[in-house]
Amino acid sequence: MNQKFKKTSEFIKDLQKKGRYTFSLEECLENVPKQPVAVKRDLDRLKKNEEILSIWKGFYSIITLEYATRGIMPPILFIDSLMKYLNKDYYVGLLSAAAQHGASHQQPQEFFIITKKPPIRPLQKKGLCINFIVKNNWPLKGIETQKTSTGFVQVSSPELTALDLTTYVKRTGGFNRLAVILNELTEEMDADRLLKVISGKQQITSLQRLGYILDRILEKPELSEAFYEYMKKQKAVYVPLQAGKGFDQAKRDSKWKIILNVEIDLSP
Repeated sequence: MNQKFKKTSEFIKDLQKKGRYTFSLEECLENVPKQPVAVKRDLDRLKKNEEILSIWKGFYSIITLEYATRGIMPPILFIDSLMKYLNKDYYVGLLSAAAQHGASHQQPQEFFIITKKPPIRPLQKKGLCINFIVKNNWPLKGIETQKTSTGFVQVSSPELTALDLTTYVKRTGGFNRLAVILNELTEEMDADRLLKVISGKQQITSLQRLGYILDRILEKPELSEAFYEYMKKQKAVYVPLQAGKGFDQAKRDSKWKIILNVEIDLSP
């Protein structure tokens, strides 16, 4: 921006006119020719009046009338700008991505972001928790760009979402909830896209568990068979369906090499 503003509030109003709803302190200081202490005082007053919200140190979002009663914009509208500000690769994942694809079992007070190391602490704002999950094996396929009312956002595809939900099943809410969400996601999943996603650096144990659920629980062989041959080449060994839970006397599924140490119930 080359235009200078006499007032901090004028700078913020101009951002809104241009369809922008986030800004950094550095950007504000560049466009408002006042002493830094005066600009920060202005921002503190605007925060007190709930016209803006400090999302991160040095990073703010504008609270429009539409979200005034909530006091915060939905994170899907500002997360891309925040992650660019932090200079971090990311994508919206897990339950939050599932909700974007029509699986309506997201917890409204929790938002999930998948990112790379180093880890980021959870962000608590206005009753909302943004959880940042570090993923070591960054996916080569399956990250989509979606349009929002404020720009664009990176979201895991239905296929990558399904795999991540299985990998981080504790974040999902357990296997029963996982199966229900996967059942809805399968309506958006494609066998060819699924094969491309899992052909990257993925945990073989997650492939086994997802394949078992798609095949045996949801009866979606058209999806599970897409990568069964791939899994066999990885020389998989038996793993418990639920990690960390005992499996003495548990039955075994020889196809997917899964130790059935927990039952999955699809009923409400």
